[in-house]
Amino acid sequence: MSSPNIPVFRLLCIGMLLAPVAQAFHLPKFEWGVGVGSLRLPQYRGARGYSNYALPIPHVVYRGDLVRMDDEGLRGRLFESERLRLDLSVAGNVPVRNPGSGPRTGMPSLDLIVEVGPTVDATLWRSGRQHGGGEWDLQLRTPVRAALSVGQPLVQQQGWVFSPSLDLRFQRGAGHAHWHTKLSIGPLYATRRYHDYFYRVKNEYATPQREAYRPTGGYSGRRAVVSLAITTQRWFIGAFARYDQLAGAVFADSPLVETQGYFALGAVVSRKLGRSEQRASH
Repeated sequence: MSSPNIPVFRLLCIGMLLAPVAQAFHLPKFEWGVGVGSLRLPQYRGARGYSNYALPIPHVVYRGDLVRMDDEGLRGRLFESERLRLDLSVAGNVPVRNPGSGPRTGMPSLDLIVEVGPTVDATLWRSGRQHGGGEWDLQLRTPVRAALSVGQPLVQQQGWVFSPSLDLRFQRGAGHAHWHTKLSIGPLYATRRYHDYFYRVKNEYATPQREAYRPTGGYSGRRAVVSLAITTQRWFIGAFARYDQLAGAVFADSPLVETQGYFALGAVVSRKLGRSEQRASH
């Protein structure tokens, strides 16, 4: 949920988990290669059942002036100053097929969710380059995204999500390797329609063990994410761990919510095969 985001697997496995490499490194404008990624995610927020993914993925990075697909995922850069940045960002959730057991037994499958919308990032504090090349900064991120289900029918709007966060980041260039770590903490909010999609039980799906239920819009819980990224001339390695806490969420009493706290994990390793001579402007 928090944490995906990204072309589907890439948005979830790379874009959602990793923050940008330091701009001062003047990285190539275009890179390509191959890699493998793995994810362990709950079937949906609040589910006990997990889905595991291990897939080969392309490594494609483009650092254009207006459009970028890099460690932050796919986004359009609309405005940027020293302390403020406005992007059009993308995130997502994996689909959930109708399980043979569990609280959603007999209910419709959940399609892939793609979230698209503006994100304003404000840098609240920056340490400046320290001895050894390291730099700390603290950002406030305020993404507001429309949630779109992609399936049958092809595309449907499923409400809105607001997920502000405080991001404490440390980045350092050491020789030919660039390190980046991030701790992100923040609440989540969503409209009633979004909560309906995941947690509503319509009358036709009610059973003696699963009462009819409809949530409201509002508070959706909170999330903490820790991530690490290492990039060299030939390799990219990234990993993340995310913890979601649903206590107090407006849908916490839904019969489809089995647990109020869970972890999600992911990792990716990519081998870079080529790069452009042209460098990103910043």
